[in-house]
Amino acid sequence: MRTAEAVLARMRSAEATHRSHLETLEAEFVSRRELLLSRAELDAEIIRLEARREAQAILAAARAATDPGTAEAGRVDDAELAQIGAAFARFASAVGAARTPTPQPGPLQAFVPPMSRKGSEESS
Repeated sequence: MRTAEAVLARMRSAEATHRSHLETLEAEFVSRRELLLSRAELDAEIIRLEARREAQAILAAARAATDPGTAEAGRVDDAELAQIGAAFARFASAVGAARTPTPQPGPLQAFVPPMSRKGSEESS
């Protein structure tokens, strides 16, 4: 009878470890999803900034072609946009560096089918 109790205790321990591992995986999934959404939003903002920079460059070139005195104003806006773009790039690098590697499951964390509630309640 002691052997059966020991086996049941080991199975409960394995089940608890498995459940803990699943909770960790779920939390990691949520954080990775949030990271991907943040990256997508960041990429969209960078694309908008690049499009704005290109549009301003086109307008500045058109102004320079018609009035050489206004070309200098376009360069200031490009410098500001370059600073904003660099700040976003630094932020993206910091977010990427903050990512932690995926924990590898140990030998006891391999898939263990959960014990039935009936079996858990009988031994309690």
